[in-house]
Amino acid sequence: MNRTKGFRTLLFLIIVALFNLTFFMLGGWSHPASVWTAYGFMHAAWLLLFVTPKFTRAAGRPLFGLPALTFAFICFGAEVIVGLIIILTRPVTVTVSLLIQIVIIGLFFAVLIGSLAADEHTAATVAARDGKAMILRDMAAEVKVLIGQLDDQNADKEIQRAYDLLHASPLNASERGAAYEPAIIDLIYALKEKVENGNAEEAADTAKKLQMNIKMRNS
Repeated sequence: MNRTKGFRTLLFLIIVALFNLTFFMLGGWSHPASVWTAYGFMHAAWLLLFVTPKFTRAAGRPLFGLPALTFAFICFGAEVIVGLIIILTRPVTVTVSLLIQIVIIGLFFAVLIGSLAADEHTAATVAARDGKAMILRDMAAEVKVLIGQLDDQNADKEIQRAYDLLHASPLNASERGAAYEPAIIDLIYALKEKVENGNAEEAADTAKKLQMNIKMRNS
């Protein structure tokens, strides 16, 4: 992977070097402001194309159906075409050419910022999903260890049912269902306390309440 990146960097530097060699050997140092503007913007486009993968996630969400790197190639290609036209035609006035190139680079920056925002949103969503998965696993584990600790078949059966419901619960709940999650956590702690105290009857009742809340959460 590092070797591939190294080859890409080397290729990038060779292309830039060849362009500069051709530019100065054929045109020298005497150019109008419009040509120097195009020269600078073309190098900016090369640099932006090179650094875009470093700022965007490989699995980032596409904007307008295209990943940020694809937009970078499009903007780079547009900038190179416009720059070459300006270099070859050598216009005296710089206003129009400067405006076109600013629009191209500005469009790229807008897309890059949008892509970074989408990546941050994706990362936050994944983190929230992982956090919920951890909470569900922890809650299920708390109930699972209580199974078989009471010498009462009815209480043990109700605790097993509560565990099965919790273990099979979907990761995400509706807004209404999520309101039951604090009660579920409280009931799990209450159930644990009943089991530790050896109170089978109250443990069975608490397990039933827990089942009801889990069902309401999942509905």
